[in-house]
Amino acid sequence: MLAHDALVRFFHDPEGDVRGAAATVAAALRGRRPGPCRRTLVALMDSLAFGDALSQLPITLEHAPDRVDELVLTWVRRFVAVSGAASADFARGAAAGARHIGRLLVRAYVQASSPARRSDFLDLLDQLLLLGSYGVAEAINDSDRN
Repeated sequence: MLAHDALVRFFHDPEGDVRGAAATVAAALRGRRPGPCRRTLVALMDSLAFGDALSQLPITLEHAPDRVDELVLTWVRRFVAVSGAASADFARGAAAGARHIGRLLVRAYVQASSPARRSDFLDLLDQLLLLGSYGVAEAINDSDRN
C-alpha cells in the first residue's frame, strides 16, 4: 500500500523527471503476475506518467504469465485517447507502442470472459484498423494462421 500510494503521487508529479522515474515501475513488473499490482498499473495508465511508460507497459503486459484482458482494455483505451491517429505515424513515438497493440488485443480477446467483453476488444481493433495503427492488421492476420 505504501509503495502504491507513493508511486501514484510520483505519477502525477509536476516534474517530468520524477514522473519518468516512477514510470519505470512498468519495466520492473515485467514477468510478474499483474493481479497483485493491478491498481498500480491502472493508476499509471490514468496518470501524467502514461507517456513515459508508453514503450514499457505493452511489453510488460505481453510478458505477464496470466490474464491481462482487463489491463489490456484499459491500456488500449488510454493509448487511443492519447495517441489516436499518431499511432500510425512513424515520426512519432506512438507507433512504437502501437506495434504491440494488435498482439495484446488478440490475446485479450481470447481471454475475455463474456461476449460483451469480446465485443469491446473487436470494437477497439476496428477503431485501430481505421486509424491505420502500426502492426494491428498484421497481428490479426497472424492470429488467423495460428
